[in-house]
Amino acid sequence: MKRVICLLAILLLMPAPTSAVVFDSVSFVSSGVQVDVQIEANTPWRSPFTESVNVSIGVTPQISGVVQTNITGVSIILHRLEVDETGYLLITAEEEMDSPLVEGGTSANYTNEFILSGASGGLECYFSILIRGVYSNVTTRQSFQALSQENLIGPFAIATDISSPVAWVGLIVIAVSSIIFAAGVYGVKKSRTHRRRRSLMDD
Repeated sequence: MKRVICLLAILLLMPAPTSAVVFDSVSFVSSGVQVDVQIEANTPWRSPFTESVNVSIGVTPQISGVVQTNITGVSIILHRLEVDETGYLLITAEEEMDSPLVEGGTSANYTNEFILSGASGGLECYFSILIRGVYSNVTTRQSFQALSQENLIGPFAIATDISSPVAWVGLIVIAVSSIIFAAGVYGVKKSRTHRRRRSLMDD
């Protein structure tokens, strides 16, 4: 039992090997624009974390005759899938805003490095994107706010560090369960030994 607990502690303490992952480019349409997204990050992560995420975005309005496309705000949002898989929980988010961040013509392109920090994790974590901006043609000026689904890019894992309360609770649960299991096994063995002694005395 002690060996099992020690092994689990060692596994939690060991740094997870990370590697630069370029996630598949994805597109979505929202608020009258098509958004193309490419994300690169070193994964997996270990919570609590402070990690850099490189984001490249292209925005193309869906109406004809556009002469100017501006991006005024970009948010990168990190979610984790709930244990029962009924939805997603927010882990953290980061935003950059300006007037504008990027100016373009028929489309606009944006690239930036975001630093994300958080104190929770999960086995299935995803990035989502929120883009704000304005596009115009000869007669119309239209603002937009394009929000992707929660699981736009991913999944990847964020492990829980041994120093976090969640990890300690997990270790305590494992230790208590192991003690209860060992006590049960010992009780069964003792009961069998007692029965055997009584049988020999009866003979």
